[in-house]
Amino acid sequence: MTTSAEEIKSLVKSSEYEKAFSIGKSQLETGPSNKEVMAALRVFTGTLRSKCMDMACLLYTSPSPR
Repeated sequence: MTTSAEEIKSLVKSSEYEKAFSIGKSQLETGPSNKEVMAALRVFTGTLRSKCMDMACLLYTSPSPR
């Protein structure tokens, strides 16, 4: 695994999403066929998707203040 891919996954685990995205974007600009970076970015998007769904469920199930 490339150092960039490992760094992206490490940043995702520590919830530093902006840095992870920035590294992934710059790596893909220089080498768009880097499969390891693409795999790390799939982990990134999967994590964000899961967090967003969790927040949406919490919002939907929490009583509205009226």
